Amino acid sequence: MTFPPLPWLLAIAVLMPIVAWLFQRHHREKLLARLRAAWGRVGLISTLDDDRVAEAWRELRHVPPEGDEIDDRTWADLDLDRVLATLDRTHTGLGRQRLYWRLRSGAPWHATPALESLVQEFGSNAALREAVGSQLSGAGRHLGYGLWVLTRPELIVVRWWYWAFPLLAITMLGSLIAIAFVPKIVLLTLALVVINLIVRMATAWQMPGLLAPMRQIGPMIGSAERLLEIEALRDLGKGRIATDVADLRPLKRISRWVSRDAVASGEILTAIWEYLNLLFILDANALFLGAQHLRRLGPVLARVASWIGDVDVALTVASLRAEPRDWCVPVVRAGATTEGSRRGCTACPSRSPRGSRCGRPCDSVRHQATGAPPRPGSSSACCWRPTLRPHRHGCSARHRSH
Repeated sequence: MTFPPLPWLLAIAVLMPIVAWLFQRHHREKLLARLRAAWGRVGLISTLDDDRVAEAWRELRHVPPEGDEIDDRTWADLDLDRVLATLDRTHTGLGRQRLYWRLRSGAPWHATPALESLVQEFGSNAALREAVGSQLSGAGRHLGYGLWVLTRPELIVVRWWYWAFPLLAITMLGSLIAIAFVPKIVLLTLALVVINLIVRMATAWQMPGLLAPMRQIGPMIGSAERLLEIEALRDLGKGRIATDVADLRPLKRISRWVSRDAVASGEILTAIWEYLNLLFILDANALFLGAQHLRRLGPVLARVASWIGDVDVALTVASLRAEPRDWCVPVVRAGATTEGSRRGCTACPSRSPRGSRCGRPCDSVRHQATGAPPRPGSSSACCWRPTLRPHRHGCSARHRSH
């Protein structure tokens, strides 16, 4: 059997990192192009197709809301699921859930001034919003689904006999070592295997409900660590987020422990892991250790998850404010009608829905008392771009801002 010559091996060793870097750069360029194309683009009216978006609202109901929450009947009657889906520009499940929570809880926007400052920063700093958008997009749309139940310490049950899990693992390790010196210890090892099987059956009902959400913790903490590298985001969490993320690192290690993928690992590694799980009840120990940490760190986990979601919401609000929506709202005056003026609004820099430049005068047109805006294309329609401040031009119609 002949091996490739040494120069070929050196060439492959040099080229592989370069090829990997080129692929990573190409992927980043595609992601930035997609983010730039989506920024400020008017979205279509859509429907909410995922019930998991309400998880944060349901699990955080025990926290008193800062505003007047919307009850189920009102939410359904106003079809606010459709409103939420139409406004949604988030990149992660956490962002989508926090957007739902903010709409549903009635939390006042001015209660978090740092969030408003971040929205304005996103609107004026393209490099910042692209850096944050890249990190959030890399986290994935499913980040956070199923996670919020772990933020409720009272829902995590730790029974007294769970303390036997680490003791059984230590005893099994000692018996395996002792077999080399006392062969009869193999009988104890077989007995421990039987006990471990009983333990796995006794805890099987709780494994999916706790271990599946725990698999979300590692990616969430990793996303928080990468976002904390961006200095503009650190003030949003009142300076506590860096400390909270550091406190959650033990949970990150346990999350890696339970996040194994049997399909991606292959048959050999999967078989090895199952044998180790049989001998040392690894899943049960992960359940025990994770539950101990979660009962203590549940509120910390909720703060970090909310912080990531709020960053995503701020990016969404900034994108919504950048959308080139075109309409004007007549001024409501005394009486049963509303009336516009004849002064033109030729200074308006935005464009009309048909793509032509706004130059038509706002002719005096009377509308019904509903105050509904005129149809685009009518003589009273003037164009307007929704930003944080109204356009200052000659049109006397009252321009609405978000």
